[in-house]
Amino acid sequence: MKPRYKLNNKTYTVDLIKTMGDKVLLGIDDHALDSHISYYDNHRFALCMNGVTHDLYVAQDDNTLFLHLDGKSWQVERLDEFTDNNEAGNNPNGEARAPMPGMVVEILVAPGQFVQTGQCIMLIESMKLQIQIPAPTAGVMSTIYVNAGDNFAKSDLLANIAMKKNLEA
Repeated sequence: MKPRYKLNNKTYTVDLIKTMGDKVLLGIDDHALDSHISYYDNHRFALCMNGVTHDLYVAQDDNTLFLHLDGKSWQVERLDEFTDNNEAGNNPNGEARAPMPGMVVEILVAPGQFVQTGQCIMLIESMKLQIQIPAPTAGVMSTIYVNAGDNFAKSDLLANIAMKKNLEA
């Protein structure tokens, strides 16, 4: 089986097509990507993709990669090869949990506010990276359990969303 990764609620299949010295040709779904990585330290890299070089900052916790590239942050999850695409990701109870230990930088929504699935509800900082915490489901922000400046542990409950389907009942 080929490795699969989840980004923004979409699953991608990655395939090593060819290695040419220190360059790698990757297949991501139906797209070929010529890439090369130079290491600065354990968390900072120069990533060259199709001839364009970018500074890349990476932190990892289990199967989750936290990436910062060109002023944007992403959370990429490596999926277990036996995980069904349909069950990976959506939190069935509307809980936004901490993906790793850190500190709250900014809360971007308020209780009572409607949020969309994937909308950034807060920024956290962990391992010197700012990471966006997305809404796990669409609904009304019911409770925010942290404030800016608060520290938290991995898996701590940060916020809870009353899901849209539960509001209609």
